[in-house]
Amino acid sequence: HNERRGQTTSGGGGCTARKRRWRSGPCRMSDMEREVLAALGQGETINTLELAKQRGWDHNEVVGLMKSLTADGCATMDQHSFNTFALTDEGKATVANGSPEVALLRAIPEEGMPMAEVKKNHKVGMGVAMKSKWLKVDGPTVFRAVTPDEVVDQLAEDLRSIELKEGAEDSVPEATAKGLKKRNQISVTKTTYFVCNKGPKWAPNRSKAESAITKEMLDSGSWREKTFKPINYHALGSQVNGGFLHPLMQVRTEFRKILIGMGFEEMPTSKWVENSFWNFDSLFQPQQHPARDAHDTFFIKEPATASLESCTPGLVDKVCEMHERGGHGSIGQRYKWSLDEAKKNILRTHTTAVSSQMLHRLPPPEGGFKTAK
Repeated sequence: HNERRGQTTSGGGGCTARKRRWRSGPCRMSDMEREVLAALGQGETINTLELAKQRGWDHNEVVGLMKSLTADGCATMDQHSFNTFALTDEGKATVANGSPEVALLRAIPEEGMPMAEVKKNHKVGMGVAMKSKWLKVDGPTVFRAVTPDEVVDQLAEDLRSIELKEGAEDSVPEATAKGLKKRNQISVTKTTYFVCNKGPKWAPNRSKAESAITKEMLDSGSWREKTFKPINYHALGSQVNGGFLHPLMQVRTEFRKILIGMGFEEMPTSKWVENSFWNFDSLFQPQQHPARDAHDTFFIKEPATASLESCTPGLVDKVCEMHERGGHGSIGQRYKWSLDEAKKNILRTHTTAVSSQMLHRLPPPEGGFKTAK
């Protein structure tokens, strides 16, 4: 695999323990596998890159085959890598015209050059030239401390060495290569290849291991002759999606977060069974109202009734009075209100039953409950 400026492709080089003359020309994957297995069976060591070059095969396909053979135990793989260098356009210009620091040294006349002009036209080479003590500064003027003939253009020499050795890794020291890359004079390609040998489960013809047992195998009994891939009992299963919120529920959730953030508190609406007093009577719904029929309300069989003793003393009487005779400007419903009917347990038909209880429990504000800005 080649790594060039952070990207990985394939390529590489190396040597094998034993040389084999491979046939050239196109090859199907089955033929490739047959030849590789035969070579491994004879005890040969295979270099994936050399094999790909000699046979004209794609290196990725060769690596893929060797990984597959290694997974089945037919081969072993050892990874190796090396770097190769290539001159960039800037590097080629340096070889042709010299380094920026030497170009600056040649450009400075005997009478010196203004610092502003040096920074404007030779900014790249100025830092290296100053660090090498090739220059001296006197006020606003830069002078040469050495002549161009007295210095060695090491940058250009290193690049020529790389060209001469065709980008080999040993053409320059590692530290020098890092400096050249930092100055964008060269690009570095990391090459990875594999050296492969015969594996413990080598066979002249590989039988592919089955990944799962099928109904057909069970019916015919062929599973007894099959080879199965090992099972990893510690592997995590695929994540199960539990569904998603309905769009209306998403909107409700957002409103809930906003209101809670403003300081509101949620009412305890988790009480699904309610008595008729809080569900209907406290809201002044007549006991003969059609909504209270068995067709529209689910009545609880056991316990069928609830005790109203927990209500504030006098509350039940006030509700009874309002139903029968009214008050506060109302004439009431004008019927005989039944306490037994109010005690019946039902499946709560609306959350307003909780609202009425909360309003009763909260201390009334001054002037009573009313809308406010």
